[in-house]
Amino acid sequence: MDGLYFYWFGWAFWIIVTFIMPKNNYRTVIAIWILLTISTSNIYLGIGFFDISIAYLTTLIGGFALLSTLKQKGLQIFSAITIMIGYSSLLIWEVNAPVWIFMPRLFIMPVVCVLLVSIIASKFENRLANSIIGICGGELLYCLLLSNYSFTKAIGNLMFLDTLSIIIFLVVIIEAIQVGKKRTLIFFLKKSNSN
Repeated sequence: MDGLYFYWFGWAFWIIVTFIMPKNNYRTVIAIWILLTISTSNIYLGIGFFDISIAYLTTLIGGFALLSTLKQKGLQIFSAITIMIGYSSLLIWEVNAPVWIFMPRLFIMPVVCVLLVSIIASKFENRLANSIIGICGGELLYCLLLSNYSFTKAIGNLMFLDTLSIIIFLVVIIEAIQVGKKRTLIFFLKKSNSN
């Protein structure tokens, strides 16, 4: 059932942003962006031979908005292009040699993409922006490559949104583990210094 992970993680992210993040304008913008992405997931815009999901466009715009707040934009764009090529290569590999995909698609693709993002970027915001822009760009590149062979595929369909939401979830979990590890270490260091 395509879209199940996207809706589940989308609502979980919205709840976290709305009820846990500090109240400010940044939180409001993120909450609106998440709701807009969820509500437009089944709406497609026809451009030429392509059907583009409005949720895909809102996600891509959100990724570029996040990128605009980061330092070293050229390096971040280069990193996103690297992720784009990696993701589209995985999609091509899946079509041409499905025997080599030894695990479910919704497990192996996000794990490989998160490993690539973790190698390329060190900060959480950079990982998030590179993931969103790179995966969206990879989806676009893959659909353009398919169109050369007269195959049409909707850009940003629910399977893509499932993959993207799992990738974002894994990036957030990795960051939470790193922050928790640092806080635990600081706590024990303070406790040992006080004794």
